[in-house]
Amino acid sequence: MNDYPDNWKLIADMVKMFAGWRCVRCGHPQERPGEPAQCDQHCRHPQNNKQRVLTVRHLDGNKSNNEWWNLAALC
Repeated sequence: MNDYPDNWKLIADMVKMFAGWRCVRCGHPQERPGEPAQCDQHCRHPQNNKQRVLTVRHLDGNKSNNEWWNLAALC
């Protein structure tokens, strides 16, 4: 069973766009497969060269609750 709506990719891309394509917790920029993003002055995580993947999380764990306040861009 898929709890995500049909337009989930669009929703997730919008959340990432509003977050400036960065993790709202540590500030790391969006990475693409095989293209690690370099840390910059906005990163607030240990400088350990780990690859980070920007995703969109439902803060309440309910994948069908796509209210703006329930979605966060996180790595």
